[in-house]
Amino acid sequence: LDPAFGGGTWTDVAALLAEKPLEVIDAQLALARVETERAASAHDFVVALATLLEASGEPARFADYAARAEETISP
Repeated sequence: LDPAFGGGTWTDVAALLAEKPLEVIDAQLALARVETERAASAHDFVVALATLLEASGEPARFADYAARAEETISP
């Protein structure tokens, strides 16, 4: 269980359910899922770009792409 959602035990989950409507908890979980999927997609993109640049003999260009990134995803 994720401490960000109220703790790490089932007792904590029961307490959280008493404080927040189930819809709010569902929305928080959906947001966490989407953020995780976005981070995984960004990771896959970076790995693919690095692989492409390596295969094309231009791995030094990776820093150029990183510098021009319009968005970054923080852990």
